[in-house]
Amino acid sequence: MIIYKDCQTHRIDQSLFIEHDQNIISNLKLEIEKIIRSKSYPSKEELELLNKYVNDVSLDDMGINKYFFSLTFQNQDLLYAELFGDVFQNIYGLNSFNIDDFIDVEPINIISSHIIQHNILSVKAIQFMRYLLVKTHKRLFLKQSHFFTMLESLGESDLQKVILAFFSESEEIDQEMYDKTSPYLNHILLSHNFKNNDSYSYLLMILSHLTNGIIIDGLEDIIRKFLQSFDNMAILEIVVYLIDYSQHFNEYIPDLFHLFTIDKINDSVIKAIIKVFNSKWAFLEYEHKQAISNIFQELIDNSSYKIVGECLNLICMHREWKFFGHHAFLFKTIDMLTNYSDQTDYLELIFSFLDSDTVDDNIKIEIVQYLIHKEDVLHEIAEMENTSASDYAKLLLDCINDDT
Repeated sequence: MIIYKDCQTHRIDQSLFIEHDQNIISNLKLEIEKIIRSKSYPSKEELELLNKYVNDVSLDDMGINKYFFSLTFQNQDLLYAELFGDVFQNIYGLNSFNIDDFIDVEPINIISSHIIQHNILSVKAIQFMRYLLVKTHKRLFLKQSHFFTMLESLGESDLQKVILAFFSESEEIDQEMYDKTSPYLNHILLSHNFKNNDSYSYLLMILSHLTNGIIIDGLEDIIRKFLQSFDNMAILEIVVYLIDYSQHFNEYIPDLFHLFTIDKINDSVIKAIIKVFNSKWAFLEYEHKQAISNIFQELIDNSSYKIVGECLNLICMHREWKFFGHHAFLFKTIDMLTNYSDQTDYLELIFSFLDSDTVDDNIKIEIVQYLIHKEDVLHEIAEMENTSASDYAKLLLDCINDDT
């Protein structure tokens, strides 16, 4: 039997045995050390002692976890190894289990070898591999291991579980690593009917990679498959955000407009659509912008505060008065003014509208007259020291004074 390297004894957690004297603590330490260093298998009584220790301490300072890893995955007697694997499965979810001891090339290669060989330990090896992947964000070290070769030997069910675990953390996944796994991921996404929570998890990880600058092969196929998920708003919301990264965004504009006509559409999906329109505004055709303006006129009268705010954020960002010069938009912006938060964007929008040479003067007069009922709020904002909001509030108060 080969023992995983560095299986050595460290300081014992004396708080567990605080009622005992030092001689008992020393004897217990020696007993555990003797078990771990022994070349024979532990007896039932010794197993119970080791189990009690790792269950009671918050940190395995005796190397017991490494010891059981070795008994399981480095044991040439596979029948005994499977029995010890049952014990190992019970302890690697405990507080005393330190996954950092196993986040390295050597243990990953040891686990991978059992999976590749499809031996009696392969099931336990897959389970432990998934556990490690879910519990750590570290991925770069896998490049030096047999992990990606191991994926080729997995059946579809296990492949789906391991891939999902691998992508559960995206911080260290780079383009090279994604390219090695994308064929498996795309196959899983496009050829299976998932439960809703599985689909959501996969789509969310894809969005995370896109956000990190990873190029996703097959993105259009993924979008098309899930764009009709009208029975699951959470999935539909993610798909809308995926469209923002599509190289063929214009093809999806009719679909985005159609979503506004669905009765059960929720605020999260609507907000996502508006955010995507905001992001892609410069690439939209005239008729698309006009259609968005028409939709916004309905939304600002019948939607939640958050949706109205999202509409106004787009208007503030782009200020194309030929689409948003309607007095209803400006009235709603004025209604949103308060002195409780930073109102700079709204104040700047109103002033920009009044200062524009392309806006009809009669509409400007209507806006100034409507602005009067927020005059007290403007005075409060204007009194704030050295803020952009106070500067715009003063300019708007001047507009009111000039009109009156």
